[in-house]
Amino acid sequence: MTKKISEKDQILELLTKTELTSSKIHELTEIDKQHVYIYLNSLLKDKKIERLNDRKPYIYFAVKTKEYLAFLNNFFKDNINYLMKDPKIVKFVEKNEKLFNKIEMVIINA
Repeated sequence: MTKKISEKDQILELLTKTELTSSKIHELTEIDKQHVYIYLNSLLKDKKIERLNDRKPYIYFAVKTKEYLAFLNNFFKDNINYLMKDPKIVKFVEKNEKLFNKIEMVIINA
């Protein structure tokens, strides 16, 4: 027996593949427009998606956590000399060394 994917998860799955407007999501999934808006607002609230623009029609896309982690990790590495001049950052890095190592492993294995 195959498990039926929820409408909300259908929308999220679509948005992991491409950026879409709510109208296009409705067109592709045949989910009621009002429900599309409800699901999009819920996904926005949960920070699973974001808006690409600030004007209607809004274009939505899925937040790709591993890509963000990779970006932040690279930013940190590229700016390490500058960042480590601040004693608060040095202390934070030392305190969270295990977390930084876990992030590095997630990125490497992505």
